[in-house]
Amino acid sequence: MLVVKTAAVEVGVNFPIRPQDQAWIDTLFYIPREPRVRREYRMLTEEQRNTFHQAFVALKNDTVCTENVLLF
Repeated sequence: MLVVKTAAVEVGVNFPIRPQDQAWIDTLFYIPREPRVRREYRMLTEEQRNTFHQAFVALKNDTVCTENVLLF
């Protein structure tokens, strides 16, 4: 059995988190500079549709969270 030990920074009570994990979490929470605009899929341009599809593929290929694979 392979055991990998990593250094962790104590955050809160007995909740170790690595600096790279904290950096990833920080990227999830940001305030956008402009308000978001909802668009109907059928009204998207070809470029916007391709960007949308690439985002879904990126989510599906992200193995950090196993639920991503099951959702799509």
